Amino acid sequence: MYFNIGLTVLWDGGTRVYISLSEKYAGRVEGLCGNFNGIASDDFSVNGMEAGTANEFGNSYMTESCPPIDDEASFEPCEDNPERQPWAMESCRIIKEGSTFAQCREVVADYLVYYEACVDDSCGCDRGGDCECLCTAIAAFAEACNAAGVEVYWRSQRLCPAMC
Repeated sequence: MYFNIGLTVLWDGGTRVYISLSEKYAGRVEGLCGNFNGIASDDFSVNGMEAGTANEFGNSYMTESCPPIDDEASFEPCEDNPERQPWAMESCRIIKEGSTFAQCREVVADYLVYYEACVDDSCGCDRGGDCECLCTAIAAFAEACNAAGVEVYWRSQRLCPAMC
C-alpha cells in the first residue's frame, strides 16, 4: 500500500538515513530532524521549548532503557583511541588533498569540516567497522559535492570498493 503524504525515507543499508519532507510541512514539525523553518539555530526545540545543548535535546528523547548523556562528558575519538589517529588522518586525506576532490573543494567551502568529521568517525569506529565508518564519512562529502554540482568518482578497488 502506498500513501503519498510528502515524506521520503531512504536508508543506505548501513549508517546513513535520508529524510525528505514536502514543503507543505515547513515550520509545522519538530523533533530529531529539526523544525523545518530554514533556521538551523533553532532546530533543538522539544515540545515548543528550546533545548540548550545538543545533549539536552538528545536526552529529551531518552527512555529508561537508554541512560541520558552527561553534558559534562565529552567524547574525543582520536584522544580516546590515539593508535587510530594516523590511519584515520591518512585515510581521510583524500577529502582535503589530491586531485580526486579538487574541483569539489572549490565549491564546497567547508570541506575541512568534512575532513575533521571523517577523522573523528574513523578514530571512533571499532576495528570491525573501519571501512564502513571511513567510507560513510567520505561518501557524505561526495554527496555535498554532488549537491554543489560536482560529480566525483572516488571509489576504487583500493578505497571503499562498491560491493556487488
